[in-house]
Amino acid sequence: MRLIRSILAPLRAVWSDRRRAPRYYSPLEKRWIVSATPVRKSPPAGSAERTPSPISGYVLDLSENGLLLSLPAVSVDGINIADPDYMLRVLLGLPFKTVTMYATAVRCEEIPKEDYLVAVEITEMSSTEREHYVEFLHRLK
Repeated sequence: MRLIRSILAPLRAVWSDRRRAPRYYSPLEKRWIVSATPVRKSPPAGSAERTPSPISGYVLDLSENGLLLSLPAVSVDGINIADPDYMLRVLLGLPFKTVTMYATAVRCEEIPKEDYLVAVEITEMSSTEREHYVEFLHRLK
């Protein structure tokens, strides 16, 4: 975990200029579990595609606009999560509720002998889910 944090520190300095919303970092003793499933953006008409298996990991930091995930893989059932034809259905386990959102992978980095860091931008979330999510973020301050 120290390796991940040592790599994240310089990356945060570079990424911080592009962020539109404040980031909230996950303390080591509290990790929020996440499940990410690739979902085709526009399924072919009349097709009954099998839903790929989810990839389980945890959140390193979050904001109103995105998440930084630590995932054990970036491909599942032959689908790379950064494929532009797919978005991710993300289930985020919060202390009081599981929130569902759709996101697009904007950056993937492999950490040697560790997991993958995947930065995602939240693209869709119901108003009720967003309300719960933002409430949770404000509790982290």
